[in-house]
Amino acid sequence: MIVHGVIAGVVSAWEAEWMLLRVEVFPVETRRWVAVIDAPEGAFSTECARPEDVPEEIDAVIRGMLKIHGFTTELVDDLGRGWSPSDGRAQSRRLGIV
Repeated sequence: MIVHGVIAGVVSAWEAEWMLLRVEVFPVETRRWVAVIDAPEGAFSTECARPEDVPEEIDAVIRGMLKIHGFTTELVDDLGRGWSPSDGRAQSRRLGIV
């Protein structure tokens, strides 16, 4: 796990119950996927090797960095459209990362 960014403070349990975190996911190399998490305290990112690993990695990093458990994530691609691991291959091709 590689985490980039600094989070100032901890989100309260009450805030976490309704928190929706937007996460932009995109490849930068064939086996290097970046997820940028837009948190209230500031954005931070993490990386993983496969698009299939992104959802689990994001959940672990959010719990570890923000110390929250009751949150929802909205995964989007580099164009702001909904994203899922199954969209990864097409996104890689579109961006010229094969």
